[in-house]
Amino acid sequence: ILKVSIETNERETSHYRLEIDGLRAVAVIAVIIYHFNKAWLPGGYLGVDMFFVISGYVILSSVSRQPPQSFYDFVLNFYSRRMKRLLPALAVCLVGTFLIGAAFISPDSRQYLNSFRASYYSLIGASNLYFYSQAADYFAEPLQRNIFTHTWSLGVEEQFYIVFPVLYWYIYYGLTQPSLRRYALLAVAFALALSLVAFAWSLNTKVPGAYFLSPLRIWELGAGCLVFYVPLRRWETSRIPAIWAMWGAWFILVAGLMAPEALQIYASPAAVAAIAVLLRCLMPASVPYRLLTNRAVVYIGTISYSLYLWHWGVLTIGRLTIGQQWWSKLMLLGLVVVLAVISHTYVEKPLRYRKWAMSSAGTIGRGVTAITLVCCLFGLLGGPLRGSVYLGERLHMAAMGVSTLSDVKYANGKQIWPAGHCIIGAGRKISMSECTVALPTAATRRFLVIGNSVSAAEFEMYLSLPRDGYGSVAVTSSWGASPVMELPNSSPWSTANDYYWSTVIPEMFSQLKRGDFVVMVNELSDLSPEVPSSEADNRLSLLESGLSRLVENLREKGISVVFQTVNPFIRDSECSPDMAKHQWFNIKNTELCKYYSRDYSLARRSRLHGMLQRLADVYPNFFILDLFPVLCPGETCKIFSSDGVPLYRDSSAHPSVEAALLAQPLLAAVVQKAIDQQSSGTLGTESGN
Repeated sequence: ILKVSIETNERETSHYRLEIDGLRAVAVIAVIIYHFNKAWLPGGYLGVDMFFVISGYVILSSVSRQPPQSFYDFVLNFYSRRMKRLLPALAVCLVGTFLIGAAFISPDSRQYLNSFRASYYSLIGASNLYFYSQAADYFAEPLQRNIFTHTWSLGVEEQFYIVFPVLYWYIYYGLTQPSLRRYALLAVAFALALSLVAFAWSLNTKVPGAYFLSPLRIWELGAGCLVFYVPLRRWETSRIPAIWAMWGAWFILVAGLMAPEALQIYASPAAVAAIAVLLRCLMPASVPYRLLTNRAVVYIGTISYSLYLWHWGVLTIGRLTIGQQWWSKLMLLGLVVVLAVISHTYVEKPLRYRKWAMSSAGTIGRGVTAITLVCCLFGLLGGPLRGSVYLGERLHMAAMGVSTLSDVKYANGKQIWPAGHCIIGAGRKISMSECTVALPTAATRRFLVIGNSVSAAEFEMYLSLPRDGYGSVAVTSSWGASPVMELPNSSPWSTANDYYWSTVIPEMFSQLKRGDFVVMVNELSDLSPEVPSSEADNRLSLLESGLSRLVENLREKGISVVFQTVNPFIRDSECSPDMAKHQWFNIKNTELCKYYSRDYSLARRSRLHGMLQRLADVYPNFFILDLFPVLCPGETCKIFSSDGVPLYRDSSAHPSVEAALLAQPLLAAVVQKAIDQQSSGTLGTESGN
């Protein structure tokens, strides 16, 4: 197989270079090792950078050999060749991966929904844009759970192909004066330099655009183009300097692959430069050349596209089934190789060289038709046939997923809370009366609930207040809001947070009277980090000072504050209800969720919780609500209780409806204690909790 494949490639073009497939092999092996276990090759992510440089070099090499053509013919020929090269293997992989994934991924899960959406974007070369939006979404599922996350790099490359043929034809055929051509090339080089600067800035500021946006990756593809275009220099044809350049580049590349990911801002440019040098200075008969042109290595390079396409889906689905032991990883790796060989032999290679139509336009038309048919298939699997191939037991919950946080609430067929009207957006005017739960109560006392998305998640907990005659309750929420206005907010909803604290909350506070309550419910895990730091200490101090100010102001008005302390750290477990539910195909179910013990969780939150207790000792109108007995009833904090009750609705640690109902007695007990103290007139002398 190796011999036939390589000899066929050599016959196809006299320009074929074995060492380029060898470099592709190094790149794809690095990526696969990195995705299987980052610790094995910390810089394995550089394989994608290598692919971009190689692609830029190869694509310019390919079009430079084309005879002069009109703009129309050149562009159509370019896109038809790209479509034949990329689409068949991609379409088959997407369909196969989605069908296999649909058998093991719960159709009710966000993982299924996100993978379903990504499949469409992957087909049209825009998955990188979709994943960029997901990376910026606070509530999004971790990208490593999406079975098509790796297709982002194809999106970057395909978006490069939108610009490349137009730019190439214009520079080499549209501009007839050599001086204008030089200026155009200088402008392109300047644009590539800006792309590199933007990439470095994005990495330094931890903006996800460095990974997913093509303008910030175009410098790598452009580097491959430039290294092909730059004419040979004397030192490149001189044996001694070329050998030194080759070995230096090889050393830099190997060092980059072994370097920790924290050094990416240096490693990526270094790896790009190293590959560029190797593409020009790899000396025949040298050790690196002999290694890269070894038949086995070259064969891996020839199937690298199929290997890259299949490896991520197999690995992701494998996590849900056989786990990640050493033996299971070997099995998954073997499956990846088998699927890649089949894809390359029977799909990628035959359809790449087969004539699809009589013209380039006809070829593109058939490609578009294939994309449409595959999209229709995905539509069926995401719509009428959703769940039809699932082999597991579906999870039944009152509400599952982040999207349920904004569900309108009903009781006895009547709306009792309008949800969307009470979840704060920047500049949105809300009415406290409109957000008051429409349930009868015997008391005139009012409870105002404020907080971030957790306050909406625990809605059912507040229903005990009007039901048991404590008073009416108005529920509001602002996604990503800070627990106090003093804490800086860098979430995507920072503008809404500012409006919430500067306008909405003060206005609602002004409507409260003596004897009323403010219930503060927030996600606080970021204030109890796993590893203590000076930054965390500073944020905790800001929380304490902010709470002290707020509680003191409300005490003067005779208003009590119930503040919910830290919940278990399920968000850090990287797990969702559908993953936590044991299925018959979960051979190693415990590995799907990184649970923490109850003792560890209590110790981790002790500093923040201790601060709240100090405030409760100082301010008689301050009371602590602790849901730990409900949300972590056993020795280990899990998504499900020992009797199978789901305690969380999503991987973002939002409590479930079932947990909120179980927490009703805890809230009622705290409220009753506060009311007793109000009635006794001893708020000034007794402890608040």
